[in-house]
Parts: sequence; structure tokens; C-alpha cells
Amino acid sequence: MKKPIDRVSQAYFDELGTTFGQKVRNRINWICGEVKGPNVLDVGCSQGIVSILLGREGKNVLGIDLLEEAIEYASSTLEKEAEPTKELVSFVNANFITYPYGDRKFDTIIFGEILEHLTNPKDFLTHAKSLLTEDGKVIVTVPFGVNDYFDHKKTYYLSGLLDLQDSDLKITELKFFGKWIGAIFKLHPSDEAVEFGGELLIHSEKAFEEIERANNKEASMLKKRVQELEKQNEDYKQQMSNLEAVNTSFVAELKDEIDRLKEITESSISDDRKRLESATQALIEEKKAKITLQQELIDTYKYEEKLLKSYKKLSKKYDALSHSKLGKLAVKYWKFKKGIFRGK
Repeated sequence: MKKPIDRVSQAYFDELGTTFGQKVRNRINWICGEVKGPNVLDVGCSQGIVSILLGREGKNVLGIDLLEEAIEYASSTLEKEAEPTKELVSFVNANFITYPYGDRKFDTIIFGEILEHLTNPKDFLTHAKSLLTEDGKVIVTVPFGVNDYFDHKKTYYLSGLLDLQDSDLKITELKFFGKWIGAIFKLHPSDEAVEFGGELLIHSEKAFEEIERANNKEASMLKKRVQELEKQNEDYKQQMSNLEAVNTSFVAELKDEIDRLKEITESSISDDRKRLESATQALIEEKKAKITLQQELIDTYKYEEKLLKSYKKLSKKYDALSHSKLGKLAVKYWKFKKGIFRGK
């Protein structure tokens, strides 16, 4: 289930924006300034900022909240405070209606932006009466007018707050904070209770006027912002149109360049292929010539080797014949014949 997480401490210290922080401080400072008596019950204390601020001022404060995460945050924040503050402030994760208070009474009970979350807020005020001292008070703040937060059960105008009064608990003061309103409920008040009409009506109308002016100002700013965004959108459309035209032209030029490069590449590849084929053929022919030459050299070598072998055989035969008697006689004959013919 979605939880109504409050970030009031961060808002108080401007962590959610300075303008919102100032509005939160205005309400919290008013609450703290309206607290009377030493004993205070902070119902729906959330992150504990109000309880701690009151503890710093010497108030004995019990902070109570249904959300465990809120109490854990408040307790961890309290641990960073000075010892006197830690002694005066305590936090409990409990239900306001069912928590056992015993005989403990409170001079002031705070409902800071709590009642709008309840379907039966009078039950809370009735229970608060039982916990108040004789002249105790209840401090209430609620959103003034429409505030459609997911966990809000009621929308409060003046009549809604006035209807929460009974014979014992009366509104003695109302405070307008723009889109929020504060009310002081007193038990058996000695002064006059607030009645609708006269000065209260004037304050109410003034509060509505401030809200309406703020809404009109915000609406005017939003309208101006919408116009600026529409103008930016038109500028973007024109830029996109120009960009598309440039892109189309660029794509066409790029395609032509790619086709030209493709044609050059294909032509270059064809020429390179022809040159490669021609060079390859020349190399083959050169190798064939070398092979033929080598073969001829081998054949010549074989032939000369064959002749050499034949010569060696003939030489041996000649030597054998020349040293024989017949051979020696033949040699002398040929020498003699050679001499005769030379003498001619």
C-alpha cells in the first residue's frame, strides 16, 4: 500500500526549494509560537521538526506517528541534538487513539496537517479533549481549499473547521497561510469563540483572493511557458525540415559519389586484373623458357657426358693398342707416312 510520506524537515531547511521552505517555516513557526504550557503532544509528528524545535525551547514533548519510517527519521534527528533537548523530547510509533497515555495530560496538542487525512476528524478532537489540561488548547493546520493529495479524505474551508467545534472545544483564532489555514481550539475558552461573518469573512475573502491571484499568476506563467514551448516546437519543426532537406541532398550527393567511386574501383580492378593476367602470363612464359633452357642444358650435359665416356673408352683402347707390338708398328707407319706427305 502506498504510504503518505511527509518530508517536512527537508522542506523546513529549504531542501525542497526556498519558496516552499518559507511557506513551511511560516506554518511551523506559527504553531510553535501558539504552544502554551510545558507539556505538548505532537500528533502525526512526521519527521519530528516541530517536536525538536519545541524541545529546544524547554517544552516536554511527546511525538507520535503511525509511520515507522517517520519515527525512525525523527529519532535519528533527535540523536544529533544537545542532551537537554534529547531529555525533553521522545518519539513513539503508535496510534493516537489507542496509545496508553495513563494519567498524562497535555497543555497543548498539535494536529499539523492531520485532519485532512481522516474520515472522522471529530473523533480525534474528542479524544484530544480527554488528554488536555483544564485550560488546554489544540492547534490545527490543514490545507485551505482543494488539495488533491492521494491520502486526503476531506477538503477544508472555513465552514469545515467551524463544524469541528462542540460545546466544550471552541475556535478562538484563525490564521490564513495562503493555501493553508490554522485554527486554535480552546477547551472551555474564557474569550469569545470565532463566528463566521464580519472580520472573519473579510479575512476569508482576502485569503481566497491571494489564492486566486497566485493561481492566475501561475496559470499566466504556464500559458506563457506553453507559448514558448509551442514556438520552440515550431522552430524545431523548421529545423527538422531544413535538416531533412540537407540530409536528402547529402544522401543524393553521397550516392553519386559512391556510384562514381564504385565505377572507378571497378575500372581500376579491371585494369589491375588485366595487368596482373599479363604479368602472370609473362612470368609463366619466362618460367617455361627457363625450364626449356634448363632442359637443353641437361640434354647437352648428358650428351657431353656420353661423349666423354666414349672418349675415355677410345683412349683406353688407343693406349692399349699403342703399347702393343702391332700398335707400335702402326704408330711408326703413320709417323713415317706423315713425314712423307709433309715433305711434299
